[in-house]
Amino acid sequence: MLAVVSSPSTREGESGEVGMERFRKYDIVFEELNAVTDDGLRNKLIELTNDFDTLKIDTEVEALTDQYIKKGIFPEKYRDDALHLAVATVNGIDILLSWNFEHLVKRKTRLEANLANSLNGYKSIDIIVPPEL
Repeated sequence: MLAVVSSPSTREGESGEVGMERFRKYDIVFEELNAVTDDGLRNKLIELTNDFDTLKIDTEVEALTDQYIKKGIFPEKYRDDALHLAVATVNGIDILLSWNFEHLVKRKTRLEANLANSLNGYKSIDIIVPPEL
């Protein structure tokens, strides 16, 4: 599961916040949560993310996803990983949290993705594991 974090929050005291940071989720996270086979864990994860803002996947997100794949940052078969990063980037998110060491939480991915982001007019994004937060 991934979460995206924007900071600082302009709405104090809302659920889903950690300090000044605001957690958000998006459509693909719902699919991943529903794919968890352990009913108890799936229900806990869904409950945990209920108060997160929801971001939408639109044509701008799809276009950036295609750019990541075209540039070889992500292979086509891992399009969902590229989509995670694109939805966070397009929405101006500061941090993408992930346990995915294979395709997301890698120095090479961070460098190449942020170069692509810069070339496409987007700001840099940190891709980190939750304990780094």
